[in-house]
Amino acid sequence: MTNFKAVVVEDIQANRLVVLAVKEKENEINIRLAQEDEVPDFLATRAITEGEEVSVTNKNRETWKVEAGADIQAGVSVGTGEVGKVVKQQFMGKV
Repeated sequence: MTNFKAVVVEDIQANRLVVLAVKEKENEINIRLAQEDEVPDFLATRAITEGEEVSVTNKNRETWKVEAGADIQAGVSVGTGEVGKVVKQQFMGKV
């Protein structure tokens, strides 16, 4: 398990996907809402507000409780959708 402090750079609702953000200040870790098609780094387990300093704990969970952006069938691959919600992964090209 890993712990560190980070500053939130935008409001994030609970159960949304989160990523590390570009540093606002030297020696400061920042996090923000994951954008569509980004690979998430973390999960927000509660609502957090811009400017808030939070404790991030990496628990190496195999599953995350994340809000879905649409109905998702069990067993399909998922990715990041709008506003940090999980959506069915869309694959491009040949398989």
